[in-house]
Amino acid sequence: MTKGERGDEARVPVRWREHGFAIVVLAGLAIPIGIADWTMLGPGDRAWIPLNLRGALIGAYVSWLLAHATLSTLWVALVPPPPFNTNLGVAHVTSGVAAVVLVLVVGFVWYGL
Repeated sequence: MTKGERGDEARVPVRWREHGFAIVVLAGLAIPIGIADWTMLGPGDRAWIPLNLRGALIGAYVSWLLAHATLSTLWVALVPPPPFNTNLGVAHVTSGVAAVVLVLVVGFVWYGL
């Protein structure tokens, strides 16, 4: 079977496949971030103030990832691609920075300044 006979490649544009791959890679990074969060932010034995901050790092990353995935998906859906270039790098960098700002603003409003 040749590439053109199945027709599956024509159904999903390259832009959406690349976007999905980027989101899956970022979601896969949650596993090592969660492990690092669990091992590094546990309560210390000889700490001056024994704080248990487990979940702070992975919670912030998952919040950022959800905001980033939403904003970048809206970008891919609503902004037409320039000719001969999908320009997804700009979409992901811009939505990543906007997601950081969004998470910080929502966090400050939610918990109070």
